[in-house]
Parts: sequence; structure tokens; C-alpha cells
Amino acid sequence: MGQHVNLGDLMERWQRIGYRVERAVEIPGTVSRRGGILDVYSPGAELPARIELSGDVVESIRLFDPASQRSLKPVERVFILPAQEALPGMTPRSEVEERYRHLDLSNCPPATRERIKEEMALLLAGHALEEPGFYQGFFCGGTILDFLPQDGLLVVESPEEVEGEGLRMEEKARALREAKEERGDVPRAFPSHQMPWQEVKEGVSSVSRRLDTVPWPLGPIHDGGTRLHEMGFTPPRSYWGRLDTLVEDVQGWRRDGDRVVVVSHHASRLAELFQGQSVPAEVEEGVAQGPDKGSVTLVRGSLSEGWSLPLGDSILHLLTDGEVMGQAKERPLLLSGLEPGSYLVHTEHGIGRFTGTRAMGVGDGEKEYLVLEYAEGDKLYVPTDQLDRVSPYIAPGERVPTLTRLGTQEWSRSRERARASTRELAQQLLSIYASREVVEGFSFSPDTPWQREMEDSFPYEETPDQMESIQEVKRDMERPRPMDRLVCGDVGYGKTEVALRAAFKAVMDGRQVAVLVPTTVLAQQHYVTFSQRLAPFPLQVEVLSRFRTPEEQRDVIERLASGKVDICIGTHRLIQRDVAFKNLGLVVVDEEQRFGVAHKERLKEMRQEVDVLTLSATPIPRTLHIALSGIRDMSTIETPPEERLSIKTYVSEYSEEVVREAILREMDRGGQVFFLHNRVRTIEETAEKIRDIVPEAAVAVGHGQMSEEGLERVMAEFAQGEHDVLVCTTIIEAGLDMPNVNTLIIDRADMLGLAQLYQLRGRIGRGATRAYAYLMVPRQRRITETAEKRLKTILAATELGAGFRIAMRDLEIRGAGNILGAEQSGHIHAVGYEMYSQLLAQAVEELRGERDGVSPDKAARDLEVKIDLPISAYIPMDYVPDLTTRLGVYQRLARARQREDVATLGDEIRDRFGPLPAEVRDLLYVVELKALAREVGAESIAQDGKVAVIQLREPVGGARLALQKALGRVAQVGHSQVRVTLQDGWQGALMETLDGLVAFKAQVMEMAGKG
Repeated sequence: MGQHVNLGDLMERWQRIGYRVERAVEIPGTVSRRGGILDVYSPGAELPARIELSGDVVESIRLFDPASQRSLKPVERVFILPAQEALPGMTPRSEVEERYRHLDLSNCPPATRERIKEEMALLLAGHALEEPGFYQGFFCGGTILDFLPQDGLLVVESPEEVEGEGLRMEEKARALREAKEERGDVPRAFPSHQMPWQEVKEGVSSVSRRLDTVPWPLGPIHDGGTRLHEMGFTPPRSYWGRLDTLVEDVQGWRRDGDRVVVVSHHASRLAELFQGQSVPAEVEEGVAQGPDKGSVTLVRGSLSEGWSLPLGDSILHLLTDGEVMGQAKERPLLLSGLEPGSYLVHTEHGIGRFTGTRAMGVGDGEKEYLVLEYAEGDKLYVPTDQLDRVSPYIAPGERVPTLTRLGTQEWSRSRERARASTRELAQQLLSIYASREVVEGFSFSPDTPWQREMEDSFPYEETPDQMESIQEVKRDMERPRPMDRLVCGDVGYGKTEVALRAAFKAVMDGRQVAVLVPTTVLAQQHYVTFSQRLAPFPLQVEVLSRFRTPEEQRDVIERLASGKVDICIGTHRLIQRDVAFKNLGLVVVDEEQRFGVAHKERLKEMRQEVDVLTLSATPIPRTLHIALSGIRDMSTIETPPEERLSIKTYVSEYSEEVVREAILREMDRGGQVFFLHNRVRTIEETAEKIRDIVPEAAVAVGHGQMSEEGLERVMAEFAQGEHDVLVCTTIIEAGLDMPNVNTLIIDRADMLGLAQLYQLRGRIGRGATRAYAYLMVPRQRRITETAEKRLKTILAATELGAGFRIAMRDLEIRGAGNILGAEQSGHIHAVGYEMYSQLLAQAVEELRGERDGVSPDKAARDLEVKIDLPISAYIPMDYVPDLTTRLGVYQRLARARQREDVATLGDEIRDRFGPLPAEVRDLLYVVELKALAREVGAESIAQDGKVAVIQLREPVGGARLALQKALGRVAQVGHSQVRVTLQDGWQGALMETLDGLVAFKAQVMEMAGKG
């Protein structure tokens, strides 16, 4: 605070230390500038910082939420750490040029030589590259030892193992380098970013204060001059959510004078628990000094694991969520348009092409408009306060939409035909789902104390939208009608946890749960997950799949019928006619699109009787279509888990060199590889080929036609790290969670569907390690146009949370499908998917209203207020320069319906972009006028000479004199108009008039109610 800075120099320095300039700061390592406001997200910070300057002086520093972009709290200072390890801008240019001069490019083909020359020129000029890691050797000249303080302590764990691993890594790097030099991918004498092991060893040996640790001493106390000392650390007991046992142990430790420290995200909950059992325990910010004997200290936070350590006359017990709840809980990382050339649908004017924005107006009436180009070169200028009237055009296939002709009946005819179609479709859909609406289902009880205890044992911190989905599911379960909800969330985003909590809630009310999954492997994995999480509670979890023998299956079926099994996880075997439940209350369907027509018919029958929860990352077009139409309820989970990185995806012709390099790179990181070959007939032959290409790798094979015992054994061995590469079919597609597998190679990726490719890619990158996906297509063979579109889509959709967009893109490529036998794609082509969905939702609403004897207020739904006043209401381009961000703000303002919403948005705009210019203040004023005008039933507020006219939708009638008296001299009341003179202070007078109209309307309504 108060520091003098030069904005240009500061931005340049931040870019030199690895920060990327973005339009909005959402992830670490990014920076954004908007006038005198700087947003920066340091990798070492929990939250990004917003620095506001007045001239060249830092006026305020606020931490803000990267998801909402709203400020949270002020701070006095913020520390900005380098955003990358390799910093080209911080390395002397002379050193880089010297290393560059020693390169021998003679072994490289011309294209590689040219690429290296171009990229080195960009680096030397200070520009950033998308993949700078290739050139790290030019800029990384030191090690972590260079940052060790003179009196610092270096701890080396298992020195002999460290040296062995260092030598192995050096040998692998040498072999990989030689192979690349031979292929011409890397020039000779190319600087290595890896220091020779001998230099590392010498650096470690030169450190004066060093502590070598080994798991256990194998030799005498004095070995080679090195003093060995037994530290005494032992692993603590694990409780796995059994909090009553934890309390008993803590009480015993206190009696013995031991010290207890618990580091947990549930510190407040544990404090209540301990205090309830007369154990004094308070939540502290940290532990600055050794705790007192017999004390219990709770710290809110996270550590990977705990330990116990003897301290002479007592023992210090350190416990974490890993021991208390079963696993360490992680904190989430929260993350957040129209583009010129895209097609939009205007509700009144039809399909046009968006070409950009334009500020127009005369004098004080300037606004910003969207420019839409229609047929025959016609243009439509849409005020940015009406952005809720436009939506993106989406339709099946790649056919370019036909632009609407303005000034004709073409659009209204298309829309009416689509409206008639949606009404017919809505009747069919509602007839199917009506039974679910009217059947009196089971109303589950509110959460029990056990429910809370089980949920507290969740090993990760719930993301906001995951928590919202959980609450929506619980509300549905507690209602009397059967639930039918679709939870759409990206792979690895926590859908299973939503299902697990719903299942536990059902069991708490004495109901059974069926969890239906598409593959035996996934069934087994879910069985392990459910069994571990629910182990502390008295309930029975079983699995029913072909991994079980016929005798075991019969036993499970008998116990299901008698009610002795609470939760049964299984494949389609679970919904066959011989399987009966005693008291089924909930069916969970994981990846519904993987089941066939017959299975879905059986599920349709179940939906009429019990609660159904469907999970999907990329729902099939029909499922998505029905959910978006309001027929089925839908929840979405869009926030990624902490440290989740986007997956680097490459499409290339099949190359043994690329396969070998990808596998070796993953093995060097200690990871594993999925090699997907989706033909059982040739899978063993392919596995042999992989063994020849990478003889260093342990290769296993897994596919659905193997025996149950063989497949289960291979998957278990691979999960335990006994194999480096699993050559497999698409059996890995659904739900597998193997965080150590971070490279995926797909052979003949052109033969797989879009959603399937996305699901397969979701099997990797589930931890904090960068994952790589290689999509291989045949060499020198043309692939189909549809396959090319799929590969381009999956290549583009690399950002986190792209599953829903993939599903929408699948809808475009494949069409919405033949829903209930009624072909709808023609109407979707005519008006676009978004408009068609809106019309269908309206039809559903109207038909429901007719059925229930309630007429929906169509006028209220279509209500739009036109504002035409001598006022410049827009967002200046120099205030919010980025078009996408600016349009996003306009869209949110256009959707604001309450006065409070406008005030909140105004605070957010001021917070994000700085002091409000006059034009933005006027824009907020206009949006507030609209909100009040809707409330009083006005259709427009427009200038008429020197008067502002409020045009009411209904005549004032006999209340005219009373209204005039209520408004006073500030306005003149007519038959269906209220007029305000445009003179000094007219904006306040107009707002005062609308406030008066709102108060008068409320008074009339109150009197009518009393009468």
C-alpha cells in the first residue's frame, strides 16, 4: 500500500518472470490490466490479488474470488512469486546466444532447423512460447541447492536410493537424447535442462549441515564415520471416520500426559465433538511452539499424513484428515461469449451472423449495439440492453444456417411451425413422465447425524456446484414424487460422491439402492469405493456382475429379495427379471448412454416407482435434449478439483517413434500408460509390438472377452503398479480412477465417437500431474469427414470442464436424435437448438398449466420494456477493452430483473474494472428503470420532445385522480401514460415517479386483498 510503481515496467517485469497476460485472471500464473487496476495470481497464493492505483501510487490491494471475480477482503501487501521455473527474460542474452552458437544443426531436417531458428528468435526477443520446456536448457543453469541459506539444513531421505534413481534417470535421458538426435528432432550439443548426477552429488556433499535419513538402520551405530540416530517416528493409527474411537484414544492420551495436534479441514466439527465429551480443545491458527503436556490442539488446514514421536516423558501425536477421515482433504481451485462470425438467433428477427459491436447515437443518447447481418446484406442493430433476446445458433450437422430475410414473414412462419412441433412433442413427453409426476413416491427423511458424519469423511473439499447438486438431489428425495434427476459433470468432477450420499440417505430410511454401471470393471471399482467409505456404518454393500460366480450371484439375489443387502452395485445383470428387491428406494444409473434400448425400457418402468439419479459426463443428445427442455431435472458440476490440469492432446499419424517416446516419458515420471487398441482379435499382436518398441516396459493386456478372474487380476495388478503399459479396449472408458495413469495412446482414434473419445481421455489427468493424450490415425490413409470433425473437436476442447460443450457439439454433429419416433431435426435446423428448446420448455409449461388448471402468464414471460431516453448508456471500450468480457457484462445486465440485482452488478463492475465512468452509471440507471417499469407494468419509457413518457400496458381507469395525488407535481397522469418533464434533475424525478407507481400499485393490491 502506498508504493510508487510504473505500470509499464511492472507489467513487463511480471511477463519476464513467467506471467501470461489474460483478459481475466482465473488461474495461477496470469495477470490482467484494466486501466489503473491490475489483477495478478501468484502461484504461491491461495487467492489472486487486485491492485488498484491512483496515478502511480498503490491505493488498495484486495484479494478476490477467481470464479465470481468479486473482491473478498483488503490486504496490506501481496507477494508475487515467479510463475515459471524457466525464465528466458531473466537470463542474460549473451549466455543464451553463446549456447545457441554451439548448436550443431546438421543432423536436423530443414523444417526442424527453421522451427528452432524461429522459436529461438522469439525467445531472444522476449516473447513467450506455448511449449517453452523444450528450451529449458538455455535458461536453467542452477539447482535448488543455490537457494539453500548458508545455515540451512539439507535432509536427504535414503541417500543410496536417491543416488540409484539419479543414475537411472541420467541413463534414460541419455538414451532418449541419442534417439532424438538420430531422428533429427534435436540438434547435437543441445543444452540439457538436467544437471549431471555427479555435479548434483558434489553439490549435496558440499553442504555443511546435512541430515541423511533411512527407514531403518541396518549396520552398527557408527558406520563409516556417519552417526546413525533412531528418530522414533512411527505411523499413527487410522480411524476412517470412526470418531467415537478417536475420542476414546485422545482421552487416554491426555491421561498419560501425551500431546495431541490434529490438522484438519473439519477442525470446528472436531472441536464440537471433543468439547461434547469433556475434552478441552480449541481451534488455533497454528502451532508456534511445543504444545503443553496433556493438551489437544486443533489446526484448520491440510497435511498429507501424521506421525507419533516419543519426547522423553510423553508422546506427541500428529493426526491429519488422512488418519481421522481416511484420506487427506484437498482444497478446491475455482476457475470462470459471443465471437464475430458466429450465428445468433434473435427471438423476433431470426437467424443472423454476428459481425461485431458499434457505438451509435446522437448527442446524449449514445449506446453500444450488436451488429447482426441478415440475408441480402440487411443489418440489425441490437441494443446491448436487449442481449437476453439473442442466443447462439446450434443445430445438427455442419450445414451453414440460412440467414433470415428481414421485413418478411419467413421467421414468424418458421417459429410458429417449430412451436406447433414442440407442443406435439411436449404432449408425448409429458404423457411418459406424467405417471412419475402423479405417483405418490416415498418421501425420504431429513439428514441424520450419521449422514453428516459420513459426509465429513469425504476425502476432498466439495466444490460449490458439487454441493449445490448434492442439495438438489436431497431436496428431490425428500419430496413425495419420485425423483428423476440428471447430474451432468465432467469426468473426475465428483459425480460419484453425489450418488454415494444419495445412496446413504436412502439406506438411512430403510430403503435399498441399486447402482447400475455399464462395465464389470467399473462395478468392481464402485464396489471398493462404496465399501471403504461406508465401512464404519452397519450396512451391507454387494456387487452383482460376471466377476461373481453363479453361486455368488444367486446368494446376492436371495439376500436382495430378503432385504439383507442395502446397496447393490452391478451391470445390466442388476435389472434382469430374476432380480427382485424387497424395498427398493433409489436407482443410480452411471453413464446411461452406455445401455441398450431394452435396458432403458426397464429403467423407464423403474422411474415410475422409485427415485432415479442419472450420472453422465457427456449425455447423449436425446438425454441432454429432454433435460434441457425441463422434462427431467438436471444439475451440472462444472468446477474442477484442486490442481487439476488440462490434458495436452495431440493428433498424429501412427508412429512407433512417437509411441516409444510417449511411453518412456511417462515411465521416467514414474507413471503408467493406457494403450487403447479396440480390436480383441489383434490385441495380443499389438501388445507384442509394444513390447518390441519399448522393451523396458512391462506390458499387460486387458479386454472384455477375457475370463472374469483373468481380467480382474490384470486390472488389480495394473492398479498396484506392477505393469507400465496396459494394452486394452474401451473397457477402460467408464469411470475408472487410476491417478498414476497419465498418458493415453489411442490407436485408430478415427473409429471412435466424440463422447467416447472424451470419456477415454478423462481416464487420465485425474491428479496433479500433467497428462498427455495421443490420438493416432492411420498413416497415408484418408479418414472420413465426420471422423475429422470429431478429432478437431476433441483437440480443441482441452480446457477443464469441456464435457457439457462436447455433448452440445455431439448434438450438432449427430443431431438431437429421433425422440419418441417424432423427427424433430428439421425444425431444429430452422430455428436453432436454443430457440427450439425454449419453445419446447414453454410448451411443457403451458401444457402443465392446462393440466393443473393454472394458466401460465405468457405476457409476464414475454414482457420487454423499451427505453429511449437522451442518455449515453453503454460500457466504453477503453473501460472494458475485451469484447467477450464486455458482452458478458451486458448479458448479465440484460438478465437483471430486480433492483437489488442491478446494485449488486454495479458493485461488481466497480470492483473489477475501477471507478464507474458516467456512461456506465447511466447504463446501470437504465437497467434499474427497466426493473421498476416491469414491476409497474410499463411497456416503454421514451422521450417525446421535452417530456419522458411512461407508457402503461393497462389503462389507469378510475384510479387516475388517486394516482395523480400520490405522485404529486413531479408527473402528470393520463389515461395510460405518465409524463415527466425533461429538465434539470429529470433522472431523479423519473426514478421518483416509478418508485411512486410501485408504491401505489402495492397499495391498490393490498386494498383489493382486504376487500
